[in-house]
Amino acid sequence: MWFGNPQDTTGFMSQKAADALPCKDGAPGNHYFVIAGMRALLMEKPNSWIVSMDISDTFFTKTMKNTNLLDKFLDNNYDFIGGATAGGKMVFINGAVVAYKKSKWATDFAAAWFKNRCGSMNQLAMWASLFDIWSKMPGSKFTYSASKMSKYFGSAHDYARKASVDALTNPEDKVAHAEWCKTGNLPANLHYPHVLVHANMGAGGVDGIAYRADMDRTKEPFMCHNTWDRGKFNSCNAKQSMCVDEDQCQC
Repeated sequence: MWFGNPQDTTGFMSQKAADALPCKDGAPGNHYFVIAGMRALLMEKPNSWIVSMDISDTFFTKTMKNTNLLDKFLDNNYDFIGGATAGGKMVFINGAVVAYKKSKWATDFAAAWFKNRCGSMNQLAMWASLFDIWSKMPGSKFTYSASKMSKYFGSAHDYARKASVDALTNPEDKVAHAEWCKTGNLPANLHYPHVLVHANMGAGGVDGIAYRADMDRTKEPFMCHNTWDRGKFNSCNAKQSMCVDEDQCQC
């Protein structure tokens, strides 16, 4: 666990490589320390998978407190795994809950993600790095706008999800992707090169359970990324669906 605000006394965070991807969002925020830390863990630890999550907003729901589905959600056919969020028609892969397989590809990807750090939203560099990697794979026909991927709000935020469809090769994935862009519902997993994005509906999950968000608010996902003050829905509401005992919810 990483508590507190990381310090950059030498200013190395702003000293980017000459071949880093274009950036219009200015200096990187401190969330990029997490990416550097994840790469170090991949290099140093024997774990077959390492899951990174924002501990302030992510929790395992109490219905899942004695259930471990990670062996089923962490697919060894892929190197990096994310999940669709609980709504919206724009955001591609949210950076709050992602999993890395201990592999050369994942380690190299983490290095690229950190190298291309840009602005406060670390998922901007995640998306840009993935697009860059996919476009350079042997035989790849995937192309993207580097200019649109250089800025988050008003640009990559609205562009990346739609543009990622060209990296999908399975027709069924493209159908699910179209639904995701149209309604925010992702009924089935998406299989990108080296990257798996889990559905936000139980039908595309494990044993009818979604990974990190379920658009059916009457059902709890396996884990939830939801800030404490989002009390609109019963499902994935921290006080109602995280706390097993009353004294756990006194904040």
